[in-house]
Amino acid sequence: MVVHEPTIKKTTNPNLTYVRQNSTWRHGTTLDYIFKQAGYRACITNNDTLKTYKYNNLYYVCTAQSTGDTVRKWVPAPDLFNDTYESRSACSASGAYGDGSLMAGRVNKDKFYACQSASNFRLANSDEISYNRACVTFIKGYIARLEAVFRTCTDNGWVRTEDRSIGYVKDGAGNRYNTTVVGNQQWMRSNLYYNVDSSYCYKSDSCHVYGRLYTFGAAMKACPAGWHLPTRAEYHTLMNEATNGSSTGKGRALKSYWHWDGSDAVAFDARPAGYYVASSNAYYNFGTWALLWTSTSNANVGATRAAYLILKTGENDVTYGDADLTKPNAYSVRCVQD
Repeated sequence: MVVHEPTIKKTTNPNLTYVRQNSTWRHGTTLDYIFKQAGYRACITNNDTLKTYKYNNLYYVCTAQSTGDTVRKWVPAPDLFNDTYESRSACSASGAYGDGSLMAGRVNKDKFYACQSASNFRLANSDEISYNRACVTFIKGYIARLEAVFRTCTDNGWVRTEDRSIGYVKDGAGNRYNTTVVGNQQWMRSNLYYNVDSSYCYKSDSCHVYGRLYTFGAAMKACPAGWHLPTRAEYHTLMNEATNGSSTGKGRALKSYWHWDGSDAVAFDARPAGYYVASSNAYYNFGTWALLWTSTSNANVGATRAAYLILKTGENDVTYGDADLTKPNAYSVRCVQD
């Protein structure tokens, strides 16, 4: 019969611990004793390098034994492990750090970490610390304004973005939208189709192509975090970029080439989604008009009205309307980055 000897041996002296290692007994280390009291085991086998125990706010690992060693010892785990181990569940595509947000070390508060892949943190580099945003696997292709410059997350980290570069953003439901950089602005390249209260869809199969139609109240809340409903001035800046400052042709420059009769000069790709009138519960001008909300109140008539853009088939320019907010009509929404 084979008798398996215990790993840790009690003695008549409660302050001493003996550990069975390599067929002999040795004095246990201080941490062997502490971990024994906590119900853990001693540091003796190769498998112990996979084990981690926490003591006095630090995690410890068992050192690998090399030639000449007589005692294997528990040592503090590397900073990366101690700082990030307890946050692994937040390191995922949908986790708190999947969007490139940096995490300060749990123990080493002066170190910052990036969630490179599922449950896998790494040290943030100096550029990422300066930008307060890491370029990680989950956001490859994403464009962000960092230190007043648009940059794209690539395999080589953050790279300065050229005008008209295409990135993406996700809405609250995880729907993904391509984006376009125009001058100092980054715009959604398609109409928003995030399904919220007080939003409507002409046909269920048209939502992804033409977007949903939103009342003003819904439009003000629908854009993703870090994005917003544009002001009239922001649209004015966009149209100046699209026409190189010309006072004409702004509508044609914004309208889609493939889905309408425009030139799509800046990859804005405006599409004729029409509009919805609540009082008659009816849709109008689908396929021929686009009405796009701005967040700007019409100063001439007070805060109960808001301005919107009007683009029409066969017309090269843009006109503006102002909507009575007491009548909840619904128009298209584009979002611009903060």
